[in-house]
Amino acid sequence: SLYRLQRRWTDAEPLFRQALDIFRKQPAANRLREAEVMSNLASLLQETGQYADALSYSARVLNILEKIPKIQSAFLAKALNNAAALHSLTGHPAQAEPYLRRALTVAENAVGPEHPGVAGILLNYAAVLRQIGRKGDAKRMEQRANAILERNSRDNLLGYTVDVSDLSAHNGK
Repeated sequence: SLYRLQRRWTDAEPLFRQALDIFRKQPAANRLREAEVMSNLASLLQETGQYADALSYSARVLNILEKIPKIQSAFLAKALNNAAALHSLTGHPAQAEPYLRRALTVAENAVGPEHPGVAGILLNYAAVLRQIGRKGDAKRMEQRANAILERNSRDNLLGYTVDVSDLSAHNGK
């Protein structure tokens, strides 16, 4: 992940693939970790314009997460949001909307309707709605997102962090 943050794509990609191979050989209880690595790889592929591969990995992440009972986490919301972004980037904004609708519901349930992460999903949703010609709905989404961001800019944002242990709560522990 450090190489990805440093935009050292050629160094990061083989390491993500190696980590993915390691997690694939692990027991089923480690599927969430596999999904985390796969999600990072999908993001890297998206950032480097390899959209078809990124879409494939994104779909596989969602497939893994869907098989984890009762998962309603920030990670699932992020994975849905990422899948929507990929569909939008590849010229299919109408396919992005169902992912965003679900990402919004999952995020609101996981972290609450006033979390800044919800605002991010709302802004992405608004962009997709604008792409498909639903400007009024887009404006309402943006207004709600901006209101959340405004309220949170005055609050202690540490109250809205996600504990890393929450990400592995569904890892069979």
